[in-house]
Amino acid sequence: MITFVSTHLDHTTSFVRQAQVKKLNEELAGNPWPVIVAGDFNAIPASPEIKDGMKSWKQVCSPDFTIPVETPKSKIDYIFCAPANRWRAVNAATPRVTLSDHLPLWAEIELLF
Repeated sequence: MITFVSTHLDHTTSFVRQAQVKKLNEELAGNPWPVIVAGDFNAIPASPEIKDGMKSWKQVCSPDFTIPVETPKSKIDYIFCAPANRWRAVNAATPRVTLSDHLPLWAEIELLF
C-alpha cells in the first residue's frame, strides 16, 4: 500500500502555507504506509514551508522551474516522498508542455525495502 496525496497550497502568504505544511505533516505522521505528496506548493525552494516544513521528506522531482509556463522563472511545484530513506529517484523531468499555467512534473521512483 502507498498513500498518494495531491495538494494545492495557498497562493497569498507564506504564513498560511507554513500552517498548511505543518498540518500536512501532522496528518501524515501516523500513516502506516509510504507516502507520495505532489502538487502546487506555491512556494520557492528557499521558503520556510519547503526548506523547513518539508525537510524530512525526499524531493524526487526535477529542480527545474515550473512557472510561468511560457518562460519559467520559478519553481513552486514538487513531488516529495516519505519516509525519505525508503525512496530513490531514478529519473525526473519537467516536460515543456503548455497545457496549464504550470509545467508538469514527472518522476520515476523506487520504493526501497
